[in-house]
Order: sequence, then structure tokens, then C-alpha cells
Amino acid sequence: MIVVRVLKEQKEGGNQSGAGWKSQVWTLVKAALKSEGIPKGGPKTASKCQDRWTNLKKQFVEVHALRNASGFGWDDGTKKVVASDGVWEVYLNVFH
Repeated sequence: MIVVRVLKEQKEGGNQSGAGWKSQVWTLVKAALKSEGIPKGGPKTASKCQDRWTNLKKQFVEVHALRNASGFGWDDGTKKVVASDGVWEVYLNVFH
């Protein structure tokens, strides 16, 4: 994935701080997406790239937590978190 490649290169170049990526990194991500001809979903901006990354990171953390929670598992074929209906019911009642 092009975005991951750019972020990895930027991390190696010292453009990641403790709080996240330096602002110029998102401009580079935007340019890389444009150069790859990835206009799907409308025009890309540095801000939209950063927002999308933030959302993906949040989703990753949630899935990772579920995969490691008691009663949950992972189906590698479907790439989904799995659990019995009872486990899902308890989780949804407690956390949503």
C-alpha cells in the first residue's frame, strides 16, 4: 500500500514525532496518491489523508482489542473478529 510505504519512508527520515506525523508528511502522502492515480472518493488533501489515517488507526486499535478479549477470536479466512452470539450480546450491551 502506497500510504504505508510513504509513512515508513518518512518515519525512517525522522518525520514522525511523539505526537504523530509532521504536517509535511501528509502533503507527501497526498502527492503519492495522486501520482499513483488514486482519485477514488474525491480529491485528496493533506487534511483528508491525515483524517483517514486517524480513523484507520482507531479502527485497528478496536479490532486488536476485540481479537485479544476473552471469548473473541479471529477468522483468518474472512479477516473478521468472531464470537458467539452470547459474547457479542454482552459486549454490545456493555460497550455500546
